[in-house]
Formats: sequence, C-alpha cells, structure tokens
Amino acid sequence: MPFGCGEQNMALLAPNIYILEYLQSIPHLTPAIKEKASNFLTNGYQRQLNYKDSEGAYSTFGSGPGNTWLTAFVLRSFYKAQSFIYIDPTKIEQSKAWLEQKQRRSGCFALSGELFNKRMKGGVSDEVTLSAYITASFLEMKISMNDTVVALQALSIYSSLVFSPVGSSTVTVQSPSGQLVFDVNPDNKLLYQEKMLQDMTGKYSLEVKGTACASVQISQHYNIPPPPGVSTLSVEVNPEFDSSHRSLKVTLGLLSQYNGKEASTNMVILDIALLSGFIPNPQSMTNLMKPVPVNHSLVLLQQIPVQNLKPAVIALYDYYQPSDRAEREYIVANQA
Repeated sequence: MPFGCGEQNMALLAPNIYILEYLQSIPHLTPAIKEKASNFLTNGYQRQLNYKDSEGAYSTFGSGPGNTWLTAFVLRSFYKAQSFIYIDPTKIEQSKAWLEQKQRRSGCFALSGELFNKRMKGGVSDEVTLSAYITASFLEMKISMNDTVVALQALSIYSSLVFSPVGSSTVTVQSPSGQLVFDVNPDNKLLYQEKMLQDMTGKYSLEVKGTACASVQISQHYNIPPPPGVSTLSVEVNPEFDSSHRSLKVTLGLLSQYNGKEASTNMVILDIALLSGFIPNPQSMTNLMKPVPVNHSLVLLQQIPVQNLKPAVIALYDYYQPSDRAEREYIVANQA
C-alpha cells in the first residue's frame, strides 16, 4: 500500500504496476489480486496528487520548487498505470509540459528541486543522465531509473518471457545437519517459500531436478557493534535551566552534524524525547520548523513536577538509512 511523502509514495506505487503487468502477461492475474493491486494504485495515485503544484510539477512534500526527477518518475508511472486504473490525462499532460519548459537550448534539462532519498534516483545524478531519463520518459513512458524499480521491471519482463504454465522442479539444499526440500509446481510456483537452516557452519550444496524455473537465494543476518568513535551523524545537547518562573523552564541547545563521505544526507530526523512532566513551548516548536541546517533551540516547560526524573534521549538519524544514527541523553540537573 503506497504511503508517505511524494518520494516514498511513488517508491511503493511503481512496483504494483510491474507486478500487474507480469501477472497479466503469463497469464496468472486473478480477479482478487487485480482488485487488491488496483486499489493500491488508486490510493497511491490519489495521494500523489497532494504533492503536485498548479503547474504539474511534483515535490517531496508538496511545497517548494518541483523536482525534475520526481516529476519524470511520476509521469512515466502514471502513463503505465492507465492500463489498470483511471488516470486523469490532463495530469499527465501538465507534467509533460512542465518538464518541456525545463529543457535548455543545449537540449539538457535543468535540475530543479531536491530529492531526499538519494538512492531512489539510482544513476541519475547530473544534467546528462537526467536528460537521458526524461527523454526516455517522453519516448517510451515505461522505463524507470529507480534501481529497485528498474530491477523489478526487468525481472517481470524476463519472467514473462521464460514462464511456462507446465513443469515442476524439486530443489534440495544439503547441509551438514540435514537437508531441506522445496517443491515447485504449477500450483505454488508464484508463491515465496522460505525455510530456516539449522546449522550455520560447514558447506552447502544445491540440487535442482525438473523443468520448472526457480530462483534460489540464501541470506545470513548478523549484528556487529559499530566501530568505536565512528559515527556518520552526531548530535550534541546543551540544556539550560531557568527556575525564576513559576514552573521550571529548560532550553535545549542542539547541534546536529553530518560526518559522512557524501556531499549531503538523505532526509534526516531529529527525534527529541521530552522529560517526564514537561511540554514543548508552542512558540519554540514554530522556530524548529524554520530551515536552520544544524542549530536548533527547543524550550520545554515543566507542567507537572516529577520526582526522581530520568534522562530523556535525543536521536538524530537518516530516515532512509536508519543505521546512520546518533543519540544523546539529557537531564535536568538543577530543579531548585
């Protein structure tokens, strides 16, 4: 189900199109699946219109300058979605006209707007690749440069070409602790099958018997502590206390910094947990929304006195890369 901002919504909307195209081509598209996926497309389409401006351009939050890449991505996706749901053709024409206005005399398209999820645009990183992407959108209206989406599209096209309604296969995984057997037949070949390997050590062998095509993947999940002293993001907090008022007032001075190798981050979230008994000053919240890149100040007002007050946590993290995270605790040291 598509949700979120203009970027997130499209990243979830587009795969529904390629899934429907694949199932329709083999053909294995049941009325139930078509109805469910079409509802997802309709909801995603209606939500995406919230991020369109009056000229037909799309942006991450619906405010500020339209993003050239995102508008081209929406244009191409909406064009393909017309095969399954109703798309207002004027919305497509508006976006196409807006993109045409961005073309320079040299033929390149001007970069406009900001994309917060840098991974989403794949290899489109300058005017040359952007121009190629938009030109492909105009000519074909069907190829996405989002790495994940283009991979899904390629897989769906390939799978539709090699698909056979008949045939079965047995996949056997031999491990030191025993074997796992997967049966692939016409009744379950579209279903995902997964089994847990009990012994993580030693060698494994894979054997396939039959005529059905199957894709096999082995994945290992593990956790390691981050290297000491190495952090992509950092946050510092300096609480200042003022007890001259009727209720205790705390002003949090916050300094956020990016220490990574990239020129800029994705969308970064500053998550501030409040101390028990405190509320944020409404005017201070308004100040937080101003576009100050690294320095913030938040005023907390004590509403209810709390004994044995525990520290609260401030976290700074990359929305699209949650492992890039920094945390700091703060506490009211003087409540006199």
